[in-house]
Amino acid sequence: MASYNFGYNDDNSRNTENYDDIKGDFPVEYFWRENASTGQYLRHVGQLDYSLPLRDKHVVELGAKGTFMTNTAHNVPRQGLSEEESATLTSEEMCTEQFQNIVAAYAAYTGKFGKFTGKAGLRYEHTDMGLRYRIGDRPDFSSRLDDAVPNVSLSYNPSPGASMRLGYQMRISRPGLWSLNPYRNESIGTVSYGNPDLKSEVSHGLSFSYNNYGGKLGGGIRAGYDYVGNGIMDYMFAEQDIIHTTYANIGRQQTVRLDINGQWTIIPDMSLSIFLSGYYKDMKADAPRLTAQKSGWGGNFNVDWNYRIPIRMRFNVTGGAGSPWFDIQYRSSSWYYYGVSVSQSLLKEDALTLSLNATNFLNPIRTYRNEVVASNVINKSWSNFTQWQVGFSITYRFGSLKSDVRRTAADVTGDDAGSGSGSSGKGGNT
Repeated sequence: MASYNFGYNDDNSRNTENYDDIKGDFPVEYFWRENASTGQYLRHVGQLDYSLPLRDKHVVELGAKGTFMTNTAHNVPRQGLSEEESATLTSEEMCTEQFQNIVAAYAAYTGKFGKFTGKAGLRYEHTDMGLRYRIGDRPDFSSRLDDAVPNVSLSYNPSPGASMRLGYQMRISRPGLWSLNPYRNESIGTVSYGNPDLKSEVSHGLSFSYNNYGGKLGGGIRAGYDYVGNGIMDYMFAEQDIIHTTYANIGRQQTVRLDINGQWTIIPDMSLSIFLSGYYKDMKADAPRLTAQKSGWGGNFNVDWNYRIPIRMRFNVTGGAGSPWFDIQYRSSSWYYYGVSVSQSLLKEDALTLSLNATNFLNPIRTYRNEVVASNVINKSWSNFTQWQVGFSITYRFGSLKSDVRRTAADVTGDDAGSGSGSSGKGGNT
């Protein structure tokens, strides 16, 4: 099977500033300023997939994919006493071309042996990305990455509603262009810049899971271990009274995680679902300007309750919370949320639905805290924001529900018959 996708987008804008009726001693460099920006985005994606079934129990798959993206931008600033007396600021004019080309090939095998299913695959990716300055006094930069990504798993289905799975999977996270860009962005007392020598972050994961959804009470459990030996980290250090922020492949991280989810049909019209997740994370960093270690526990949970009463009214209560996120130098606030909703269906076949919902309404103003602790730098920040919401909606459906279902099923079948499939800082994960 072969597929091709093309994308194009124009992005043009013009911003104008004016100063009128200035009073007092207020120094300005201009009374009129305009910034005109033009941009284009191009994306080509081509994919080939081949599947070879063998004796109904074995399948070999081969494929290749190419993604080629280009994003150009041209910014032209003008300023002066007025529009008629303005001139182009050539020192600030900038024209850039951002590119990211990814070529990948894969091979996979699936075999069924009674109640067991084995899968194994290997994917190779070559990435060429960077930024060119057609106009502008900044250095061009580019990065070429080559990654081989294997995976293997073994599944066992003891009954129709139960399954067990043991697997190994490698994942890569490519660096983003912002973390590769070596341009030094300087301000009073600080400077930040990227690292064009970054490599893809590689994660190795082992996991075991068991799921059983065969009755009123169902759920699953997953235990996993992940190891990253070259994590991409942004880190901060002080040198000659200047705070530097940059990136490097200096992180080593081990994570042990346990996830539990459950679903309980209490009565035919009432259900409860819950998700619990806990982990222990150990991190180390070893670089000329950063040698640090941090470990700790974390987790989160989510709960969702639904109830439907015979008068076609539905109630929903949901909520959750999580521990503070932390990294080798960073720590943020914990979080939580909650919400309630009620809906009433009316008319024949529930054609009219009235809904009312509210979230985080008891304490609408939240405070978010962030802390950075380096060997010779401590940076603390906090911000207040509003996070409550109240909503009301009216929905009316035209036509018959049964005919809509039949038509939708036919449309899906037709689309599936002719559709293709396809599969990015960390600028992207695969």
